[in-house]
Amino acid sequence: MLDEVQVTVDWYNSVRPHTALAGATPDEVYEGQSSARSAPRFEPRKLYPVADPTGLRAPTGTKLELVARSFRGRRHLPVVELREAA
Repeated sequence: MLDEVQVTVDWYNSVRPHTALAGATPDEVYEGQSSARSAPRFEPRKLYPVADPTGLRAPTGTKLELVARSFRGRRHLPVVELREAA
């Protein structure tokens, strides 16, 4: 049981984004790392005009793929990523 609790705590702190932390994980905040929110933004809608004061937005109409996997083989602990499709 202790192993399962430790895996869940590791997932909660290192993978799961937290709304109260502006989308960062507790580990990112603790270690002073930038979160995924500082990564380039993707806009899949081709005709959607978007103002981008940060300069981080990719061109509109970007094709994306959703990648989902399990954290350390535990299906109830998801790791979900959105990537630019090749």
